[in-house]
Amino acid sequence: MSLVGDIKTIQRAVGATADGVFGPRTARKVLEHLARLSMVEPPQDAEAGRQDGGAPLDERTRRILDTLDSKAVEQFTEFLLLAKATAATYGCDYVAISGTRSWDEQSELYRTYQSGGPKAAPPGYSWHNFGTAIDCGVFRGKAYLDDSDAETASRVHAACAAHAQRCGLAWGGAWKGRSCDPPHYQIQMGRAAPTATDRAKYKQEGTVL
Repeated sequence: MSLVGDIKTIQRAVGATADGVFGPRTARKVLEHLARLSMVEPPQDAEAGRQDGGAPLDERTRRILDTLDSKAVEQFTEFLLLAKATAATYGCDYVAISGTRSWDEQSELYRTYQSGGPKAAPPGYSWHNFGTAIDCGVFRGKAYLDDSDAETASRVHAACAAHAQRCGLAWGGAWKGRSCDPPHYQIQMGRAAPTATDRAKYKQEGTVL
């Protein structure tokens, strides 16, 4: 079945309009359905997509959001609420696992990448260094599926990434070759990586947004 077909099936199951578009209203219906199953009162502001007021974000994700540029938090919060609702339909959770990084942290990751490790840019060339990017992981309970069940993780990343564009985010899974980075999301800036102008602006103003 196609992703749109999957979404329509989910929508019919939770009582949402079966239009094949997984937006805030469908996310709300999914969260309400899951709350009924678990006998937990659903959050009142889930559709609004805000971090405060009891939105269903796990503690680790909240900590990651706290590291970001304050101007980026609302977009990532909206995305994560939608992504979590989507991941739940696969029996999984979508958790932010990395946010803002120091240049020293980025240097270490880049050295690992050069040795054959996961995708990482040099320090100053990653939006993580400017508080405008996150990485997400697929979990089932405490199991990190990106390591233990790559096939399921890949499906969940692709399904969750369907919400990125509407939230103003670019998805690393759309990049080609070794640059492909499915856990990665960044604010759409019109360029894949920070420029010298971005670095100068950040040094002067403390933000690239």
